[in-house]
Amino acid sequence: SWVAEARMRPGAVHVTSDILIPQVEAICDEIHRNGFGKIVLLQCHGGNVALHQMMVKRMLERRKPYAVYSIGVFGNIPIEMKDVLDSEQYGHACEMETSMNMVAAPELVHLDRLGERTFPSQEKPDLGDVLTPVDWTAPHPHMAVGEPQKATPEKGERIMAAWADGVVDTLRRIKRDEIVPAAMETYNRQVADPQGGPP
Repeated sequence: SWVAEARMRPGAVHVTSDILIPQVEAICDEIHRNGFGKIVLLQCHGGNVALHQMMVKRMLERRKPYAVYSIGVFGNIPIEMKDVLDSEQYGHACEMETSMNMVAAPELVHLDRLGERTFPSQEKPDLGDVLTPVDWTAPHPHMAVGEPQKATPEKGERIMAAWADGVVDTLRRIKRDEIVPAAMETYNRQVADPQGGPP
């Protein structure tokens, strides 16, 4: 996966953006070649936020004859996390992700090895609204956040069910959408003939 910031930790396997972005584009091209005019990318990794934004803009820049939609990580969950979680902070290996893993792969969750250790966020640099290469690792040097000990399979079931419901609802909206494909057609036509576009 695309985990540039995690490369400092043992076990990280990072696929560089110059390989991954063309690969995703090639997969989308093949899906379109098989008759699909709408392609949905479902993001399941928080580190993909920049990639998820870049991919949809790249497809516009490359004037693709199909529309790409990208569903962000947990952005479509129709519940408030505060209704499910007891922790103040969540992110990597937090109460939420640990709860979900207790359902998806319980054999990989070993909270007994953690003891009472928690992972409070560290101080961020006082820079205002600035993007840096270490936005994640500076406040989270252990690549973990919060209190995973508060995780339960019941919370995981609820979060995963809500996430699935949100994805299904979003897919239904995408299926009905006529605005994005029409706007892409207009864009492609006007880029091909800028003088023939609107005044």
